[in-house]
Amino acid sequence: LLDNRNKDGLWGWWGRSETEDWISQHIIKTLLRASRLGYTVNIDISGITDFAVLALEKNPEPVTALSFLEILSDIGAKADYNRYLNIISERDSLSLTDSIRISILRLRHEIPADIGFLEKAKRETVLGGVYFTAGPEWCNIMQTDMQTTLLTYELLCRDTLQKIARPELIRRYFYEYLSMKSPLN
Repeated sequence: LLDNRNKDGLWGWWGRSETEDWISQHIIKTLLRASRLGYTVNIDISGITDFAVLALEKNPEPVTALSFLEILSDIGAKADYNRYLNIISERDSLSLTDSIRISILRLRHEIPADIGFLEKAKRETVLGGVYFTAGPEWCNIMQTDMQTTLLTYELLCRDTLQKIARPELIRRYFYEYLSMKSPLN
């Protein structure tokens, strides 16, 4: 992985191709996990920080900006998270996933987050499990109910004062879904 970094210190789809933020994010998370497990990992934190901040200053699309902010957060970089999150939040084209990711980053950096928007996405199964769906209001073919619910679960577990859904009811949905022995939706 380290040999395939491109000139900006991040990763692309193949070898040293143009940087793909989502690929870089997965690789950085994996390398940081390997480091925590005791493996020697040589990551240019300052180079990655400089690249990500420069990219954020160009005001990219929300999904890209959020990936760069998550990378900065994962590596523990100092950045003006509140400023960047406010800029992203003002965009008209936010998906439910974007809104959830914004809220997770806000809570991770001790910035107040209004998560009331989740009420609109909340659903309940016949057996009492709770899940979250983008539904027709936030249509995104690449985001399933399971993915949305997993991301929402992370968010709701971070906010211990929230009243939207108890984590055990979301876990019930996961158990129900997996017990159906069908592929994840």
